[in-house]
Amino acid sequence: MQRHHRELRQSYCPPELIGRVTATAMFVNFCTIPVGALLGGAMNTLLGLRPTMWLVCLGLCATTGILLSAPLRGLRDLPVSQRVPAA
Repeated sequence: MQRHHRELRQSYCPPELIGRVTATAMFVNFCTIPVGALLGGAMNTLLGLRPTMWLVCLGLCATTGILLSAPLRGLRDLPVSQRVPAA
């Protein structure tokens, strides 16, 4: 799956911005890990282990439903790039 994202970035982003786009994507992805850990710990402290686990399971199911019903699911083509070819 990661190979697909790399090819998508390389085909859509200007070559001089690929590093910045990749770094930004990694920053956004990895910054959610400590946020999730803090939220999970806070929920565990307030509610207990079992209710926290049930809420996480319900959240995962809701996320799956949202992603499957989203209109983006049917989109297969990228927007046309407006890049000017190098002279």
